[in-house]
Amino acid sequence: MRGYSNKSIISISLGILSLWLLWIVIISVPLAILAVIFGFIALKEIRKSKNKIEGRTLAIIGLVTGIISLLNYILIFLI
Repeated sequence: MRGYSNKSIISISLGILSLWLLWIVIISVPLAILAVIFGFIALKEIRKSKNKIEGRTLAIIGLVTGIISLLNYILIFLI
């Protein structure tokens, strides 16, 4: 039985939270940055394990939600 990468679960959780808390910039931006970082680390960890660890989709979703949150911040607050 293969387990899920904890980092991919953290990534998706932080990414969703960063989108949900978008109006609170002090919280949203660091969460989004951490979601992207944990997503990259999880993908690297999964690749090194030769797919013995699951969670690739969760890591990708965490990356995407973190990037979307950062782009929303740029578009809304800096333009």
